[in-house]
Amino acid sequence: MQSSNHSTVISEYYQIYRLFVQTCHMLLCNQKYHMILCNQHFHVTRFSFGNRFVRKEEKNLFRFFFCKSLSERKGIFQLVSFLQLIMEKFSGWRDKGTGISPFMPSAVPTFGKNIFVSLFAKLPVFLVKFPFFVVAAILYTITGLTTFSRFVFTVLFGFTNIDFSVDGVKSSQSEKLAEYKPKRGDLIVSNYISPLDGYLFTLLSGTSNIVILVPDKAGDLYKYSPSALSDHCFGFATGSKVDDVSKLKNRIVFLLLEGTPSNNKAILPFIKLNPRYSFDEFTIKSLVVRLSPVHLTLPIPHVGKLQYLFELMTNLSQKTVRNKIYKFDTFNVSQIRRSFESNSLSPINQDLDIDAKNRFVSYYFDHSIKK
Repeated sequence: MQSSNHSTVISEYYQIYRLFVQTCHMLLCNQKYHMILCNQHFHVTRFSFGNRFVRKEEKNLFRFFFCKSLSERKGIFQLVSFLQLIMEKFSGWRDKGTGISPFMPSAVPTFGKNIFVSLFAKLPVFLVKFPFFVVAAILYTITGLTTFSRFVFTVLFGFTNIDFSVDGVKSSQSEKLAEYKPKRGDLIVSNYISPLDGYLFTLLSGTSNIVILVPDKAGDLYKYSPSALSDHCFGFATGSKVDDVSKLKNRIVFLLLEGTPSNNKAILPFIKLNPRYSFDEFTIKSLVVRLSPVHLTLPIPHVGKLQYLFELMTNLSQKTVRNKIYKFDTFNVSQIRRSFESNSLSPINQDLDIDAKNRFVSYYFDHSIKK
């Protein structure tokens, strides 16, 4: 009889434990939650969110959830209830079909728990690299040569691999791959995920002479340079309005149809463009960009420019970008969307558009998680 009761208790604890793990996965590595949870006295010293969630702390958490003391048992239920409360606060911005919250930012490791220790340890690395960054940025601005931006990405930021592939072309066919790289007269529809996007486009194109178009919610297009797009991602830049895209037919044009950045977990609804825009004179392509680690995406500006730069220069974890090109006969939005969906970027609810994003940003910054 006692053994049976013990098994029942273990089973209940295990169910709660799995709920805890699943719930934390759905929180999508948010920095605000991470700091709050670490300040809750639930007898757990550290939470490790993200792709490597609880792998390092698995044994400690497992022992915690299978404890027998009354105080710890109460802590379990308090913690699970607390996590569910957090989820409910942002459930309105989660896709009902996939459970993905495309606007939720990821925790930046340096600016999470033990921020002062991290800053103190990483500051020497930043101070060594920063003068080289300034010189390279000035030379890039003056000359427009992508040699300097490539130096920044590979040496200073530590991107070990900027991969390029083409749908239906083997990686060994280098000459054929080169034929699909961005060139004048191309209109390339890409996903929008970070302040780095514009500079990654220049590296892929081999030139800084590109145009980036971003629609507003009304479907009007605005033109950006790579630096202006970076400012747009941080929330304080508006490009110049474009009335006639045919004037850009001799340029490499990138089109960000989502209109706003996401966290690279899904493809946002495409904005319906003003009918006056015609792309008949362009070669139509799509570019699927996957950025790792995920905390380098910036769906909302939850960190400042300097914080983001500091993280890029001082985080020594492996950084990679995977780019995949698709080519199309016509500007067919449905076909273009499928190229993203076939690369594990899930389609999400049409309600999660720019207006929903704006409401999310207001709620995220204006409301305390404990309200």
